[in-house]
Amino acid sequence: MIYDCFPFFNELDVLEIRLNVLYDTVDYFVITEADKTHTGRHKEYIFEQNKDRFAKFLDKIIYIKVNDFPDLENSETSSDGNKWLYENYQRDAIMRGLKDCKPDDVIIISDCDEIPNPEAVKKYKKGICSLMQLRFGFSYNSIYVTIPFCRSPKICRYKDLINPQKKIKEKDKKYCLYSKYGLPTYLRFVKGKKIKNGGWHFSYIGNLENVRYKMHSIVEQQVNTVNKNNDKLLLEKIRNNEDILERGDIFANLEMSNIFPQYFIANIEKYKENINSNNQVSFSRAMWQHRIYKIKKVLKCL
Repeated sequence: MIYDCFPFFNELDVLEIRLNVLYDTVDYFVITEADKTHTGRHKEYIFEQNKDRFAKFLDKIIYIKVNDFPDLENSETSSDGNKWLYENYQRDAIMRGLKDCKPDDVIIISDCDEIPNPEAVKKYKKGICSLMQLRFGFSYNSIYVTIPFCRSPKICRYKDLINPQKKIKEKDKKYCLYSKYGLPTYLRFVKGKKIKNGGWHFSYIGNLENVRYKMHSIVEQQVNTVNKNNDKLLLEKIRNNEDILERGDIFANLEMSNIFPQYFIANIEKYKENINSNNQVSFSRAMWQHRIYKIKKVLKCL
């Protein structure tokens, strides 16, 4: 059995793409959704409200509503502090959907917007592996030139999840303060063998309302400022490939090609509102820009 497991927030279009891309490859989708944002604010169950949209996938979906968070003081403070509890707890609730797993069942742990490549899933053999995914931000085709790859998604056997036999780096411990060895959040920070062409990370995709809502809801509230909640400014930055989170990232708009999921290409009209048509380049050109960026970064340090 293959279980594709992830927490869900409100990424309805991205979820639709993921379910279509992986439906014929996996046996079950384990989806956890919380009644709180990562900052502790009340949240509706968005998936439950839109269940009809995903009717054809329900036979494979194990849906878990998370509403039993431990009490947490100072959940609305400006620092990250113990807000990681909400993020960790929701992800670790994935275990509730894996009660019938056998030791050699295959488990994928990622975020909803980190869509695994079905071919990479088929290539997986054993151990803990990192699915190397292309990183896109704010538009489906706007790739990060600064850091174009993401390695957080993991694929392993169930026996590896509950007993990874590896420690995580000291610098990563702050991100899983409320998880522990043998749980999904811990696994995300375990170093794994790389599987290339591992999928697609579509981050901050959606209309401005959804983007703003995510900014208000994530743990890292340092990215949530007054300027970033200005609709006109946000839209202008997205169109001009500027990093709306002001982290110094650079983007390039890719031409549509077979590096994207087949389902996405076949249904591109449906998602065209979130495709940036300005100054599109080939994937190879974007990778050339990435190499130039790295060289400049090294030269700056000399």
